[in-house]
Amino acid sequence: METLKIIKKPEPGKRLKVCAYARISNANRESSINEQIDYYTTLIFNNRNWEFAGIYADEGISGTTTQARKQFLLMIEKAKNGLIDVIIVKSISRFARNVMNLLVTVQELTTIGVEVFFEKEGISDWRKAQLQIVTTVDADYQMAAKRAVQNNISNLQVKLGGFALPKSDQPNRAAFARTGDYLYGAVDSVLYDAKGNLSDIYLSFGQLQGHVNQESLQSLATQMNADIKKVLAPRLGKGSVLLVSVKDSVKVNGAVPCAIETEPVLQGALVALQNGAVVASQAGFHNTGYDRSFKAKRQLGSSWKPLLFGAALNYHWHYLDELENDFNLFQYENEFYFP
Repeated sequence: METLKIIKKPEPGKRLKVCAYARISNANRESSINEQIDYYTTLIFNNRNWEFAGIYADEGISGTTTQARKQFLLMIEKAKNGLIDVIIVKSISRFARNVMNLLVTVQELTTIGVEVFFEKEGISDWRKAQLQIVTTVDADYQMAAKRAVQNNISNLQVKLGGFALPKSDQPNRAAFARTGDYLYGAVDSVLYDAKGNLSDIYLSFGQLQGHVNQESLQSLATQMNADIKKVLAPRLGKGSVLLVSVKDSVKVNGAVPCAIETEPVLQGALVALQNGAVVASQAGFHNTGYDRSFKAKRQLGSSWKPLLFGAALNYHWHYLDELENDFNLFQYENEFYFP
């Protein structure tokens, strides 16, 4: 029997309460409900660290909505009541075919500490993998778009509203990180130099450790034009949470180099196109279940900007080119216009 790479670990002396969810629609009968129930029942019972928390199955029901999926709703309710620690699902499409339902439901479960493991995709750390899950665009472009939005909004926040401490009091739990990842870390220790200046901050992300050195702290102080020690004072106690970006995935003395970041009050979105095709879409700094790229309503003035920029690119205009902006009359077909 296959061993699944579940991240969540049981508390000492306790076992994880593990359940499975199965769904078969009328249009998709690649395997029967009974086959899935038998498979997951055996899988859970064969793991001595797991406690069987049930099999929930909806048959002949579409995954585009959750309202008609009674077993799904019952499972979510029990998870919220603390009766389930881990949910195993065959694939993302079995869990939900509606992107919004997928985002909102898994985000809610992650917030209360319930892990959802998608067996086919091998994904269980939703906060680090969700952008790849919900998009069909190129993963490298998507990651570049994510980092561009995070970096630019974070820098703009500092310029317009100053440094903002994170509202979250829950650190991320990670075994590894990629360069550019944004993570919430719990302060493990704080060091000062001989002059009493803040020199090092060590953070914990579960299995992974992070380090903010004096150079990074000084860079942040310069950017804010403020005493970094005073700015960070409310969050320098052991266990306090700071938002950081990973500067390099390669560990130095057992910890990945990090830089402290501000948590923006601002939000923004990005859609990247190449030769007319969407190659990346980022809907905001954090995943809030709301897609600012495609669902946000814009004023009329913003709606025609892509057309204007598209025309400028087509004619190879440069942003320093001077354009005629005089009050002129022009005729289009049988109408006269006075812009």
